Amino acid sequence: MRFRPVTPQDSERSILVLAVFIGLLAALLVATILFTLWPGYALLFCAAGVLALTLWNVAAYGYQCPSCQHQFQIGLFTAIGTPHVWNKKLLRCPACGKRDWASAIVKTK
Repeated sequence: MRFRPVTPQDSERSILVLAVFIGLLAALLVATILFTLWPGYALLFCAAGVLALTLWNVAAYGYQCPSCQHQFQIGLFTAIGTPHVWNKKLLRCPACGKRDWASAIVKTK
């Protein structure tokens, strides 16, 4: 697998994907209130949306260890279960074993 650094265009794309998801969720909540739909629809949509966003993130991004510069991928459960801030995730490097804030990098073909 090959990787490249995250560019401003990658960040803009991530913001756009998140904004579309939030917009769809807001529309569903308004429809739930206006049409007295079962409130569970919004909860199901939210859970499915979070899963879809996480799958998209796992498919699009990898991470680079700040200590040894090793580049690696993570799985779905690691992506869901580890803390993160915008382009960093608290991960244990598979190469050196150090737990640190790994930087996101973009997967390329």
